[in-house]
Amino acid sequence: MFWYNGELDRGDVLKLPIADPGLLYGATVFTTLRIYQKSLDNPLTNWQGHCLRLRVSLETFAWPQPDWERLREGAETMMATWPVLRIAIFPDGRELITGRALPADLSDRQKNGIRAWLAEAGPTASEGVWSKPVDSHEIPQSPDPPKPPLKRGASLPPLAKGGVWGGSSATTFDHTPMKEQTLDDNKSDRRSTHTYIYRSLPTHKTGNYLACYLALQEAKKRGTQEAILTDDRGNWLETTTGNLWGWCNDRWWTPPVEAGILPGLMRSQLIDWLEQNHRPAIEEPWTPEIVGGFEAIGYSNSVVGIIPIREILSTTGTLTYSASHPGFGQLRNLFQ
Repeated sequence: MFWYNGELDRGDVLKLPIADPGLLYGATVFTTLRIYQKSLDNPLTNWQGHCLRLRVSLETFAWPQPDWERLREGAETMMATWPVLRIAIFPDGRELITGRALPADLSDRQKNGIRAWLAEAGPTASEGVWSKPVDSHEIPQSPDPPKPPLKRGASLPPLAKGGVWGGSSATTFDHTPMKEQTLDDNKSDRRSTHTYIYRSLPTHKTGNYLACYLALQEAKKRGTQEAILTDDRGNWLETTTGNLWGWCNDRWWTPPVEAGILPGLMRSQLIDWLEQNHRPAIEEPWTPEIVGGFEAIGYSNSVVGIIPIREILSTTGTLTYSASHPGFGQLRNLFQ
């Protein structure tokens, strides 16, 4: 069953026009929430935060707002059956709400942690598609000259503490032509990075999650449950489904939004919780040097809360951490 464009459908097939931009380009914005105590108004459900996330992305892309009353009606209808809801908005304001169960092994993951794979970019990465350097001569030549890329214009709306959007101004996209580039330009960058490993528009949850999907599938092939994305300097960014947390010097650390990560809503709630309890999180880039000092690592999202990561597979070996580190108690107190 699902809710689409104001109506409940008890089937499992959604019909879309073949030219729908959501189908062709992944042109949707979405958010995923967990229903606590069967209430949208429960603080942990954070309904208002999820709506704000959608609203700001829609304003940023200059897309119309949905019918918010109808959206809530659909969420209330769906939550009678499902504890987890995924709400997607199309460029014309249509809403699609689907539901799912909590992960069957959630309790085990929260207690014993998971294994993750470090999706390192560059020619030193592990064997497979993730490690193959891309050179200009490998790119098929086109009879037409390459078109100049679009340049992103103004900055995102201002972020409040913890990476929550607080403003309502929309980002503009400047289509002023840039210097035309050839296939030989920035050859060193092409050889050292894999652009398909990065999420597009990382501060927004759009329907284009191909990079995360590919990384997660690769992680599963290696016998792990998550992948950790990095930038071209080796800094750790986020997992395919959540934000990273590391314990060092009696404090929790998390990568800053400015590093190019999603400002997760659970991340924001945890940052606020730590601040209120006089244990403020440190938001600094996760360089290899900083990561080397962590005693414990985990990740968070709105569905699973906080999950310890007990092992991380990397090109240099396996990193091992404690899934029962007492520091996790600070984060879990939010849910008490």
